[in-house]
Amino acid sequence: MSVGSEKTREFVKRIEILIASIEDSQTVKDSAGDELNEKEYLRYIINNASDLLNHGEWLIALEDLLDNLAEVNYKLDIDIWSLAKSASLYAPKDWAYEKLLTAVMRG
Repeated sequence: MSVGSEKTREFVKRIEILIASIEDSQTVKDSAGDELNEKEYLRYIINNASDLLNHGEWLIALEDLLDNLAEVNYKLDIDIWSLAKSASLYAPKDWAYEKLLTAVMRG
């Protein structure tokens, strides 16, 4: 297993822990303005990322997860964000991840 894959798995695990702390009634809005249950949405994107990781596609899992978080303007605390940043350091040099990382960073 590559270091990038391990770091992406750590990122996924931290979001799974985050899900447990979210109230059932909390929602997020997608780019179309539709309200989605926050827990359900996060579980859905985590399941997708986990499936990709299980097939050896850690970079696609990381990119997809960040893109889906950005889709609902989700902001991560610095500890969780740092895990995503750490995983991204093992991506190919031509992978344009900075925009996605910036989009999900709590400012």
